[in-house]
Amino acid sequence: MSKLLVTIAILFLPLSTGFAQIAKRRYPQLTARLQFDLGMFTEDRTNLAQGGQLRKAYLGLKGKLEDLIQEDISSNWSYKINYDLANNSISAKDLWGRYRGDYGAVKFGTFKEPFGMENLMSSAGLLMMERSLPDALVTGRSLGVTYSSPHLWRMALDIGFFGEGVTDQREDEDEGHAITARLTSILLSKEYGNPVDLHFGLSASRRAYSKEDNSFKLDSTPEIEVNGTKLVNSGAIKNVRSSVRLGHELALLFGNFALLGEYITIKTNRNLGQDYHFDGGSLSIGYTICGIPRSYDRDDRKLSKVSAPQGVDRLEVTIRYSWVDLNDQDIAGGRESNLGAGVNWSPNRLIRFSTNVIWAKVERDLLEEQPMIYAARVQLDI
Repeated sequence: MSKLLVTIAILFLPLSTGFAQIAKRRYPQLTARLQFDLGMFTEDRTNLAQGGQLRKAYLGLKGKLEDLIQEDISSNWSYKINYDLANNSISAKDLWGRYRGDYGAVKFGTFKEPFGMENLMSSAGLLMMERSLPDALVTGRSLGVTYSSPHLWRMALDIGFFGEGVTDQREDEDEGHAITARLTSILLSKEYGNPVDLHFGLSASRRAYSKEDNSFKLDSTPEIEVNGTKLVNSGAIKNVRSSVRLGHELALLFGNFALLGEYITIKTNRNLGQDYHFDGGSLSIGYTICGIPRSYDRDDRKLSKVSAPQGVDRLEVTIRYSWVDLNDQDIAGGRESNLGAGVNWSPNRLIRFSTNVIWAKVERDLLEEQPMIYAARVQLDI
Protein backbone atom coordinates (compact mmCIF):
# COMPACT_ATOMS: atom_id res chain seq x y z
CA MET A 1 0.00 0.00 0.00
CA SER A 2 2.88 2.38 0.79
CA LYS A 3 4.33 1.80 -2.67
CA LEU A 4 0.95 2.61 -4.23
CA LEU A 5 0.68 5.87 -2.27
CA VAL A 6 4.21 6.90 -3.27
CA THR A 7 3.48 6.16 -6.93
CA ILE A 8 0.25 8.16 -6.90
CA ALA A 9 2.04 11.04 -5.17
CA ILE A 10 4.75 11.08 -7.83
CA LEU A 11 2.23 10.96 -10.68
CA PHE A 12 0.17 13.84 -9.33
CA LEU A 13 3.08 15.98 -8.08
CA PRO A 14 2.83 18.46 -10.98
CA LEU A 15 -0.78 19.16 -10.01
CA SER A 16 0.18 20.16 -6.47
CA THR A 17 2.15 23.29 -7.39
CA GLY A 18 -0.94 25.44 -7.01
CA PHE A 19 -4.04 26.21 -9.03
CA ALA A 20 -3.70 30.00 -9.12
CA GLN A 21 -1.87 29.98 -12.44
CA ILE A 22 -3.59 27.03 -14.13
CA ALA A 23 -4.73 29.19 -17.02
CA LYS A 24 -1.13 30.28 -17.71
CA ARG A 25 0.49 26.86 -17.47
CA ARG A 26 0.46 23.69 -19.52
CA TYR A 27 0.39 20.49 -17.50
CA PRO A 28 1.42 16.92 -18.30
CA GLN A 29 -1.19 14.65 -19.81
CA LEU A 30 -2.59 12.08 -17.39
CA THR A 31 -2.98 8.65 -18.98
CA ALA A 32 -4.99 5.69 -17.72
CA ARG A 33 -6.06 2.34 -19.11
CA LEU A 34 -8.36 -0.26 -17.58
CA GLN A 35 -9.06 -3.63 -19.19
CA PHE A 36 -11.62 -6.02 -17.68
CA ASP A 37 -11.58 -9.51 -19.24
CA LEU A 38 -13.90 -12.50 -19.10
CA GLY A 39 -12.87 -15.92 -20.39
CA MET A 40 -14.76 -19.18 -20.97
CA PHE A 41 -13.40 -22.44 -22.35
CA THR A 42 -14.44 -25.79 -23.71
CA GLU A 43 -11.69 -27.90 -22.16
CA ASP A 44 -9.81 -30.83 -23.57
CA ARG A 45 -6.87 -32.36 -21.68
CA THR A 46 -5.79 -29.25 -19.78
CA ASN A 47 -7.95 -27.74 -17.06
CA LEU A 48 -8.61 -24.09 -18.01
CA ALA A 49 -10.22 -22.14 -15.18
CA GLN A 50 -12.98 -19.80 -16.33
CA GLY A 51 -13.55 -16.41 -14.83
CA GLY A 52 -12.75 -12.71 -14.96
CA GLN A 53 -9.63 -10.63 -14.57
CA LEU A 54 -8.47 -7.04 -14.30
CA ARG A 55 -6.03 -7.43 -17.17
CA LYS A 56 -4.44 -3.97 -17.00
CA ALA A 57 -4.68 -0.94 -14.73
CA TYR A 58 -2.27 1.58 -16.20
CA LEU A 59 -1.70 5.00 -14.68
CA GLY A 60 0.85 7.47 -15.92
CA LEU A 61 1.94 10.80 -17.33
CA LYS A 62 3.30 11.82 -20.69
CA GLY A 63 4.05 15.01 -22.54
CA LYS A 64 6.76 17.56 -23.16
CA LEU A 65 9.47 17.91 -20.55
CA GLU A 66 8.95 21.68 -20.33
CA ASP A 67 5.36 21.07 -19.18
CA LEU A 68 6.53 18.71 -16.43
CA ILE A 69 9.15 20.99 -14.86
CA GLN A 70 7.41 24.26 -15.80
CA GLU A 71 10.56 25.67 -17.37
CA ASP A 72 11.08 27.07 -20.86
CA ILE A 73 13.32 24.50 -22.53
CA SER A 74 13.38 22.92 -25.96
CA SER A 75 10.05 21.40 -26.96
CA ASN A 76 12.00 18.56 -28.60
CA TRP A 77 12.21 16.81 -25.22
CA SER A 78 9.38 14.45 -24.28
CA TYR A 79 8.82 11.76 -21.65
CA LYS A 80 6.50 8.98 -20.52
CA ILE A 81 5.88 7.52 -17.05
CA ASN A 82 3.62 4.49 -16.92
CA TYR A 83 2.87 1.98 -14.14
CA ASP A 84 0.58 -1.06 -14.06
CA LEU A 85 -1.37 -1.40 -10.81
CA ALA A 86 -3.23 -4.62 -11.67
CA ASN A 87 -2.93 -7.90 -9.75
CA ASN A 88 -2.30 -6.21 -6.38
CA SER A 89 1.17 -5.06 -7.42
CA ILE A 90 2.97 -2.12 -8.95
CA SER A 91 5.14 -2.71 -11.99
CA ALA A 92 6.98 -0.15 -14.08
CA LYS A 93 6.10 -0.31 -17.77
CA ASP A 94 7.48 2.78 -19.45
CA LEU A 95 9.91 5.21 -17.82
CA TRP A 96 11.69 7.08 -20.56
CA GLY A 97 12.81 10.42 -21.95
CA ARG A 98 13.37 11.29 -25.60
CA TYR A 99 14.99 14.03 -27.64
CA ARG A 100 13.80 14.36 -31.23
CA GLY A 101 15.72 16.59 -33.62
CA ASP A 102 16.40 17.05 -37.32
CA TYR A 103 18.83 14.13 -37.40
CA GLY A 104 16.72 11.60 -35.56
CA ALA A 105 15.71 10.82 -31.99
CA VAL A 106 17.50 9.47 -28.92
CA LYS A 107 15.43 7.63 -26.31
CA PHE A 108 16.67 6.42 -22.92
CA GLY A 109 15.13 4.69 -19.93
CA THR A 110 12.92 1.60 -19.66
CA PHE A 111 10.85 0.72 -22.72
CA LYS A 112 10.31 -2.01 -25.28
CA GLU A 113 13.27 -2.96 -27.42
CA PRO A 114 12.60 -2.12 -31.10
CA PHE A 115 11.57 -5.54 -32.37
CA GLY A 116 8.59 -6.42 -34.56
CA MET A 117 5.40 -4.47 -35.17
CA GLU A 118 2.70 -6.14 -33.09
CA ASN A 119 5.07 -6.14 -30.12
CA LEU A 120 5.38 -2.35 -30.37
CA MET A 121 1.68 -1.64 -30.90
CA SER A 122 -0.36 -0.36 -27.98
CA SER A 123 -2.37 -3.06 -26.23
CA ALA A 124 -5.35 -0.70 -26.50
CA GLY A 125 -5.25 -0.87 -30.31
CA LEU A 126 -4.49 -4.49 -31.18
CA LEU A 127 -6.61 -6.21 -33.81
CA MET A 128 -7.43 -9.02 -31.35
CA MET A 129 -7.62 -8.79 -27.57
CA GLU A 130 -4.13 -10.19 -27.00
CA ARG A 131 -0.97 -10.40 -29.06
CA SER A 132 -0.44 -13.51 -31.19
CA LEU A 133 1.35 -16.72 -30.16
CA PRO A 134 4.82 -15.76 -31.53
CA ASP A 135 4.88 -12.90 -29.02
CA ALA A 136 6.48 -15.55 -26.79
CA LEU A 137 9.64 -15.16 -28.89
CA VAL A 138 10.04 -11.38 -29.00
CA THR A 139 12.13 -9.08 -26.83
CA GLY A 140 10.58 -7.26 -23.89
CA ARG A 141 11.08 -4.09 -21.89
CA SER A 142 14.64 -3.33 -20.81
CA LEU A 143 16.80 -0.48 -19.55
CA GLY A 144 18.63 1.03 -22.48
CA VAL A 145 19.13 3.71 -25.07
CA THR A 146 18.12 3.80 -28.74
CA TYR A 147 18.76 5.98 -31.74
CA SER A 148 15.99 6.36 -34.31
CA SER A 149 16.97 7.74 -37.68
CA PRO A 150 14.84 10.09 -39.75
CA HIS A 151 13.21 8.68 -42.89
CA LEU A 152 15.70 8.40 -45.73
CA TRP A 153 14.65 6.93 -49.09
CA ARG A 154 11.45 5.72 -47.36
CA MET A 155 13.53 3.76 -44.85
CA ALA A 156 14.23 4.22 -41.14
CA LEU A 157 16.40 2.49 -38.54
CA ASP A 158 16.01 2.01 -34.79
CA ILE A 159 19.05 0.60 -33.00
CA GLY A 160 19.74 0.35 -29.30
CA PHE A 161 21.86 -1.09 -26.52
CA PHE A 162 20.04 -2.63 -23.56
CA GLY A 163 20.72 -4.15 -20.18
CA GLU A 164 18.02 -6.00 -18.28
CA GLY A 165 14.58 -5.00 -17.06
CA VAL A 166 13.88 -2.86 -14.00
CA THR A 167 12.79 -5.91 -11.97
CA ASP A 168 15.88 -7.93 -13.01
CA GLN A 169 18.50 -5.77 -11.30
CA ARG A 170 20.82 -7.68 -8.95
CA GLU A 171 23.56 -6.38 -6.67
CA ASP A 172 27.13 -7.68 -7.04
CA GLU A 173 26.31 -9.62 -10.22
CA ASP A 174 27.01 -8.97 -13.86
CA GLU A 175 24.06 -8.19 -16.11
CA GLY A 176 23.24 -9.53 -19.50
CA HIS A 177 23.07 -7.10 -22.39
CA ALA A 178 21.58 -6.89 -25.87
CA ILE A 179 21.88 -5.02 -29.14
CA THR A 180 18.53 -4.74 -30.90
CA ALA A 181 17.71 -3.13 -34.23
CA ARG A 182 14.69 -2.68 -36.49
CA LEU A 183 14.92 -1.58 -40.12
CA THR A 184 11.67 -0.58 -41.83
CA SER A 185 10.69 0.58 -45.28
CA ILE A 186 7.51 2.24 -46.55
CA LEU A 187 7.37 0.60 -49.96
CA LEU A 188 4.10 2.33 -50.89
CA SER A 189 2.41 5.19 -49.08
CA LYS A 190 -0.83 7.12 -49.39
CA GLU A 191 1.27 10.13 -48.44
CA TYR A 192 3.07 9.76 -51.77
CA GLY A 193 -0.11 9.32 -53.79
CA ASN A 194 -0.33 5.52 -53.72
CA PRO A 195 -3.72 3.89 -53.02
CA VAL A 196 -2.26 1.76 -50.20
CA ASP A 197 0.26 1.85 -47.36
CA LEU A 198 2.70 -1.05 -47.71
CA HIS A 199 5.27 -1.57 -44.95
CA PHE A 200 8.10 -4.08 -44.65
CA GLY A 201 10.40 -4.52 -41.69
CA LEU A 202 13.28 -6.60 -40.39
CA SER A 203 14.29 -6.91 -36.73
CA ALA A 204 17.32 -8.50 -35.10
CA SER A 205 18.41 -8.84 -31.49
CA ARG A 206 21.42 -10.53 -29.92
CA ARG A 207 21.43 -10.91 -26.14
CA ALA A 208 24.45 -12.09 -24.15
CA TYR A 209 23.73 -13.71 -20.78
CA SER A 210 25.80 -13.35 -17.64
CA LYS A 211 27.43 -16.28 -15.86
CA GLU A 212 25.13 -15.80 -12.89
CA ASP A 213 21.92 -15.74 -14.95
CA ASN A 214 22.32 -17.85 -18.07
CA SER A 215 18.93 -19.51 -18.43
CA PHE A 216 15.53 -18.55 -19.78
CA LYS A 217 12.29 -20.16 -20.88
CA LEU A 218 9.72 -19.61 -23.60
CA ASP A 219 6.00 -20.11 -23.08
CA SER A 220 2.65 -18.80 -24.26
CA THR A 221 -0.94 -18.62 -23.13
CA PRO A 222 -3.57 -19.42 -25.80
CA GLU A 223 -4.03 -15.69 -26.58
CA ILE A 224 -6.02 -15.07 -23.41
CA GLU A 225 -4.64 -14.20 -19.97
CA VAL A 226 -7.64 -14.87 -17.72
CA ASN A 227 -6.20 -17.96 -16.02
CA GLY A 228 -2.57 -17.65 -17.15
CA THR A 229 -2.31 -21.31 -18.20
CA LYS A 230 0.56 -21.99 -20.62
CA LEU A 231 -0.35 -24.65 -23.16
CA VAL A 232 3.15 -24.62 -24.66
CA ASN A 233 6.26 -24.27 -22.50
CA SER A 234 9.91 -24.97 -23.29
CA GLY A 235 10.87 -25.24 -19.63
CA ALA A 236 14.15 -23.75 -18.40
CA ILE A 237 16.91 -23.70 -21.03
CA LYS A 238 20.19 -23.55 -19.10
CA ASN A 239 23.83 -22.74 -19.84
CA VAL A 240 22.88 -20.19 -22.49
CA ARG A 241 25.72 -17.98 -23.67
CA SER A 242 23.64 -15.90 -26.06
CA SER A 243 20.43 -15.85 -28.07
CA VAL A 244 19.69 -14.39 -31.48
CA ARG A 245 16.20 -13.31 -32.52
CA LEU A 246 15.15 -12.43 -36.06
CA GLY A 247 11.81 -10.92 -37.07
CA HIS A 248 10.10 -10.24 -40.39
CA GLU A 249 7.01 -8.05 -40.69
CA LEU A 250 4.67 -6.98 -43.49
CA ALA A 251 1.73 -4.60 -43.14
CA LEU A 252 -0.82 -3.46 -45.73
CA LEU A 253 -3.52 -0.82 -45.37
CA PHE A 254 -6.03 -0.60 -48.22
CA GLY A 255 -9.33 1.19 -47.82
CA ASN A 256 -11.07 -0.30 -44.78
CA PHE A 257 -8.77 -3.33 -44.73
CA ALA A 258 -5.69 -3.77 -42.50
CA LEU A 259 -3.31 -6.72 -42.78
CA LEU A 260 -0.34 -7.61 -40.59
CA GLY A 261 1.93 -10.64 -40.98
CA GLU A 262 4.99 -11.59 -38.95
CA TYR A 263 7.50 -14.44 -38.72
CA ILE A 264 9.90 -14.68 -35.76
CA THR A 265 12.75 -17.06 -34.92
CA ILE A 266 15.08 -17.46 -31.94
CA LYS A 267 18.30 -19.45 -31.79
CA THR A 268 20.25 -20.20 -28.61
CA ASN A 269 24.02 -20.54 -28.31
CA ARG A 270 24.92 -22.60 -25.24
CA ASN A 271 28.10 -23.10 -23.26
CA LEU A 272 27.27 -26.77 -22.71
CA GLY A 273 24.95 -28.99 -24.72
CA GLN A 274 23.24 -28.56 -28.03
CA ASP A 275 21.81 -25.33 -29.42
CA TYR A 276 18.09 -24.87 -29.99
CA HIS A 277 15.92 -23.14 -32.57
CA PHE A 278 12.27 -22.10 -32.20
CA ASP A 279 9.93 -20.13 -34.45
CA GLY A 280 6.42 -18.81 -34.91
CA GLY A 281 4.29 -16.61 -37.13
CA SER A 282 0.96 -14.88 -37.48
CA LEU A 283 -1.35 -13.31 -40.07
CA SER A 284 -4.02 -10.84 -38.94
CA ILE A 285 -6.69 -9.13 -41.03
CA GLY A 286 -9.09 -6.43 -39.91
CA TYR A 287 -11.98 -4.75 -41.72
CA THR A 288 -13.61 -1.55 -40.48
CA ILE A 289 -17.35 -1.80 -41.09
CA CYS A 290 -18.08 1.74 -39.93
CA GLY A 291 -16.07 4.58 -38.47
CA ILE A 292 -12.46 5.58 -39.05
CA PRO A 293 -10.31 2.81 -40.60
CA ARG A 294 -6.87 1.99 -39.29
CA SER A 295 -3.97 4.18 -40.41
CA TYR A 296 -0.18 3.98 -40.53
CA ASP A 297 1.90 5.64 -37.80
CA ARG A 298 4.83 7.02 -39.79
CA ASP A 299 6.84 8.11 -36.73
CA ASP A 300 6.85 4.71 -35.00
CA ARG A 301 6.29 2.59 -38.15
CA LYS A 302 3.30 0.59 -36.95
CA LEU A 303 -0.47 0.41 -37.22
CA SER A 304 -1.86 3.30 -35.23
CA LYS A 305 -4.31 3.05 -32.37
CA VAL A 306 -7.77 4.07 -33.62
CA SER A 307 -10.59 5.51 -31.57
CA ALA A 308 -14.08 6.72 -32.43
CA PRO A 309 -14.58 10.50 -32.54
CA GLN A 310 -17.40 12.08 -30.59
CA GLY A 311 -20.78 10.97 -31.91
CA VAL A 312 -19.37 8.35 -34.33
CA ASP A 313 -19.22 4.61 -33.59
CA ARG A 314 -16.39 2.43 -34.86
CA LEU A 315 -17.02 -1.23 -35.64
CA GLU A 316 -14.30 -3.63 -36.78
CA VAL A 317 -14.21 -7.36 -37.49
CA THR A 318 -10.91 -9.28 -37.37
CA ILE A 319 -9.51 -12.71 -38.09
CA ARG A 320 -6.09 -14.16 -37.23
CA TYR A 321 -4.10 -17.32 -37.68
CA SER A 322 -1.00 -17.77 -35.52
CA TRP A 323 1.36 -20.55 -34.48
CA VAL A 324 4.43 -21.15 -32.37
CA ASP A 325 6.71 -24.21 -32.26
CA LEU A 326 8.67 -24.84 -29.05
CA ASN A 327 9.86 -28.32 -30.05
CA ASP A 328 13.50 -28.92 -30.93
CA GLN A 329 15.71 -31.96 -30.33
CA ASP A 330 15.25 -33.01 -26.69
CA ILE A 331 12.93 -30.09 -25.81
CA ALA A 332 9.25 -30.94 -26.21
CA GLY A 333 7.67 -27.60 -25.36
CA GLY A 334 4.82 -28.22 -27.78
CA ARG A 335 3.41 -26.72 -30.94
CA GLU A 336 0.26 -24.59 -30.89
CA SER A 337 -1.75 -23.11 -33.74
CA ASN A 338 -4.75 -20.83 -33.24
CA LEU A 339 -7.47 -19.59 -35.53
CA GLY A 340 -9.35 -16.66 -34.05
CA ALA A 341 -12.08 -14.20 -34.99
CA GLY A 342 -13.05 -11.02 -33.19
CA VAL A 343 -15.25 -7.94 -33.10
CA ASN A 344 -14.17 -4.52 -31.77
CA TRP A 345 -16.77 -1.82 -31.11
CA SER A 346 -15.94 1.69 -29.91
CA PRO A 347 -19.00 3.83 -29.11
CA ASN A 348 -16.69 6.78 -28.34
CA ARG A 349 -13.00 7.60 -28.11
CA LEU A 350 -12.62 6.27 -24.54
CA ILE A 351 -14.48 2.95 -24.54
CA ARG A 352 -13.89 -0.24 -26.53
CA PHE A 353 -15.77 -3.53 -26.30
CA SER A 354 -14.10 -6.62 -27.75
CA THR A 355 -15.08 -10.25 -28.19
CA ASN A 356 -12.86 -13.09 -29.45
CA VAL A 357 -13.49 -16.71 -30.35
CA ILE A 358 -10.35 -18.86 -30.70
CA TRP A 359 -10.00 -22.41 -31.95
CA ALA A 360 -6.72 -23.75 -30.53
CA LYS A 361 -4.82 -26.87 -31.49
CA VAL A 362 -1.96 -28.02 -29.25
CA GLU A 363 0.42 -30.91 -29.93
CA ARG A 364 2.65 -31.82 -27.01
CA ASP A 365 4.12 -35.03 -25.57
CA LEU A 366 2.75 -37.05 -28.50
CA LEU A 367 -0.78 -35.99 -27.53
CA GLU A 368 -3.17 -33.46 -29.00
CA GLU A 369 -5.86 -31.23 -27.57
CA GLN A 370 -8.22 -28.69 -29.15
CA PRO A 371 -9.76 -26.33 -26.60
CA MET A 372 -12.11 -23.57 -27.70
CA ILE A 373 -11.85 -20.13 -26.12
CA TYR A 374 -14.49 -17.44 -25.72
CA ALA A 375 -13.25 -14.07 -24.46
CA ALA A 376 -14.69 -10.61 -23.92
CA ARG A 377 -13.18 -7.30 -22.80
CA VAL A 378 -14.32 -3.88 -21.68
CA GLN A 379 -11.62 -1.26 -22.06
CA LEU A 380 -11.32 2.33 -20.86
CA ASP A 381 -8.39 4.20 -22.41
CA ILE A 382 -7.70 7.82 -21.48
